[in-house]
Amino acid sequence: MRVTRLDRYDHVNQCWNDPEESCSELLAESRNTTPADLAASRIDFSAWLKLLPYRQRRIAKYLSVGNRTADTAKKFKVSAGRISQIRRELSDNWNKFVGEEDGDAALAV
Repeated sequence: MRVTRLDRYDHVNQCWNDPEESCSELLAESRNTTPADLAASRIDFSAWLKLLPYRQRRIAKYLSVGNRTADTAKKFKVSAGRISQIRRELSDNWNKFVGEEDGDAALAV
């Protein structure tokens, strides 16, 4: 998998605005990603988002579509430092969800 900017896609705004809307189709393929890996990632990402509290889910989605820390802080009326903390918490939470509790494979949220 690779991280890519997704803010040019139409589905992005609906994805982050609706906590029940799936964002799994926003995951990007790379040449090294097998169809099975991509499908598993989409399923895992959607399942993980559903476990998050409402506010964290919205922040995770907002960040996942390429929004900057400063923009996210403004949107959610918190400091940029708090968004950085939340980003780290989300990354740790994701790593635990996928069984990589040591943090070796951090998720760029």
